[in-house]
Amino acid sequence: MHLQRIRFLLLFVWLGLPGAALAEQGPTPGFPEAVVQWGAQKGETCAEIARALYGSPKYAHLLLRYNRISCAAPMPEAITLIAPAKVTSLPTARLRSMHPDVQTRPPGGSWSPGAAGQPLGPNYSVQTQDQGRADVEFIDRTRVFLAPRTLVVIFDTASQTRVSKVQPPRVEIQEGEVQAGLAALRGAPVEVAVSGGGQVSAVSRDTVIARKGERTTVAVFDGKAGVTSAGKKVEVPTNHGTRFVQKQPPEPPRPLPPAPVFKQGTSGGLILEEEGHLQAVWEPVINAASYRVEVAREEDFRAPLVREEVPAEVTSFRGEKLPAGRYFLRVRAIDKEDFLGVAATRAITLVTLRVTQGRLQEGKLVLRRKPQIEIQAPTGVEIAADDGPFGPVPSSLVLPSALPRKLRLRGAPDQPSVDIPVEAEPIRAFVDTIPEGEGKLQVRVRVEGRTPEEALAEANLRARVTVRGVSREIPLERLDDQHLGVWITTPPGEQVRVEILDDGGALFGAVAHEDAAPPPAAPSLLPPPPPVLGAVAPIWAHQVDAVSPWRSPRVVSGVTASVLAIPGERAGYQLDTRGSGVVGPIGLDLALRSRISGERTADGVVWSGARLPLWVAHDHSFEVGAMLHALLPTTRSAADPALEPALALAGRRSRLSWVIHGGGRGRLNREAERTPTAAGQGFLVAGVALKFVPWLRAHLAADGRYLMDPAEGQALRVGGALGLEAGTAWFAGMAARAGLREPAQEGATTIQLTLGFREHFL
Repeated sequence: MHLQRIRFLLLFVWLGLPGAALAEQGPTPGFPEAVVQWGAQKGETCAEIARALYGSPKYAHLLLRYNRISCAAPMPEAITLIAPAKVTSLPTARLRSMHPDVQTRPPGGSWSPGAAGQPLGPNYSVQTQDQGRADVEFIDRTRVFLAPRTLVVIFDTASQTRVSKVQPPRVEIQEGEVQAGLAALRGAPVEVAVSGGGQVSAVSRDTVIARKGERTTVAVFDGKAGVTSAGKKVEVPTNHGTRFVQKQPPEPPRPLPPAPVFKQGTSGGLILEEEGHLQAVWEPVINAASYRVEVAREEDFRAPLVREEVPAEVTSFRGEKLPAGRYFLRVRAIDKEDFLGVAATRAITLVTLRVTQGRLQEGKLVLRRKPQIEIQAPTGVEIAADDGPFGPVPSSLVLPSALPRKLRLRGAPDQPSVDIPVEAEPIRAFVDTIPEGEGKLQVRVRVEGRTPEEALAEANLRARVTVRGVSREIPLERLDDQHLGVWITTPPGEQVRVEILDDGGALFGAVAHEDAAPPPAAPSLLPPPPPVLGAVAPIWAHQVDAVSPWRSPRVVSGVTASVLAIPGERAGYQLDTRGSGVVGPIGLDLALRSRISGERTADGVVWSGARLPLWVAHDHSFEVGAMLHALLPTTRSAADPALEPALALAGRRSRLSWVIHGGGRGRLNREAERTPTAAGQGFLVAGVALKFVPWLRAHLAADGRYLMDPAEGQALRVGGALGLEAGTAWFAGMAARAGLREPAQEGATTIQLTLGFREHFL
């Protein structure tokens, strides 16, 4: 006995001192306090070990805190015990987690709402209401799960004044259902007492004990359980169950109801949803009275999100609007004798998305142009486009205009991927025309499945109007909440074809309209939109060297009047009245100019000529033309007669048009009484015009002239002009020109005001 005490002392020095160090350092990982290991020898007693560890045998009950042993007799064999590093007092269990409607009651006290983490001492009662669930964790990490409408009483592992001779129960179930699981990493049974008699000793991770009235049912889904009642005991293996009534012996074990068989349509694996939902559909189980459906985020279903029991005629379940994440779904049958059956289980990885410019339809993504996808996925889910590499799922994914054929998702690198086909959603446009009267036509376009704003932003729709083989494109505008459209003019008796195109030239719809009026006598008067500088009345440089830029002969037929203010030594005003028309393909011009100088002297000229297009592109985006004009004096002081041949290039692109016009002027004869002019000159005019809206244009031009024998000043003279013109059939304009190296008496600066009429055209 003396030698044994010496060995106890040595073990205390070897293990007790490290235990004190552990106590100072804090709890041992996985335990609520610092613990030590004690190597108990065969024949040792709990009192001897307590005296060695804690200095007194009265603390022998602390050895029962983490060890499922009996201290009524010496150790039957050598074992390793886990013991507190020092004498402590801890609650028997804690309310680890809970859902609403859970109440607790101390011994002799009253019921009050429970709280997560609440300590539970000996003889505490825990009660779950209709929607309540609770997870009770004991100090050795054994856990007991309470279903709704369950009442249990918590027991201690041992008495503080005596050491139990038998294994005490963890809880006593009085009504309801508990699920018992083993303590982590240990193989000792979980003891559950049944009010009124009976005890279950479960060496199992999943044993369900249900008490309903006076009948208790035990179902074992893992390991085994010993069920004792009325002095009789039966061993229940996996997927078997037994039952007993009050203090009667338990029935022989019988097989539990089989697991339901899932049918097609049951969620499983990795699924993609716009608004997350899970679905289960199963075959009926023979003799089933009802089914229990559970959905949880953990594989062990310790804290289920959904737990519902449905009648036997219900064989499907659907959960709506679930956030992205990993879920576990299981269904059990409950037979007519209240035995809970084996579970059919599915693991699900739910990925949710929100699509702008598209939708998820029957497992495939149907996308419009420029789609953006917001994705929510649990950690570890990866995505790839077509056969590209996998990468983490971004919260927002913007796909290129060239959509991939498919997106691939996978839950982990070792799992197969799920392919989501990607299709482009076509735009369907329905076109109609409504005559507005007086040669006007309204084109109305309805785009299916899109608002007018969405259609314009996505496809930039426009109308291509074709008359007698000549086409013009016009952007569409929003008419109302359902329609896009545009107004056009229609030549009498001609068929107008309207086609709706997108920004890539794809055809969305077409319609033809024919005016009932008789055809015009001169088809050549049709006004297709040719390229022009844009200004109907470009500014005149000055009286002597005036140059009129090229204008297509099919553009304007009308009259224009301009007043020019010419500052300088010979300041004065000039009135220009000009008319234009066409004969076949030739454009004719006639202008009358009268100038009044500061000395109230007046002179004037007649300016006339013709314009002939030499080559015109089929879409009128470019043309080449020739011009020949003659200047004839109307007063003795006016300029000498002259001829002016010229060539011009002109073109347009969208709202911008341009012209380059060059030629020469030669004097026919020289009279002494007339204003001195050069014998000849060459000139070049270049200009551009920008149409802001159909009734407003701005134009900019530069001109240069070289005089062969100038009467005065320099031979080379240049200038620039800027103007603005507003109106459609009736129009008004204002322009200004500044010249360099100009004779002072001719006026280096000119300001022009214009008012005119032109024929309305498409």
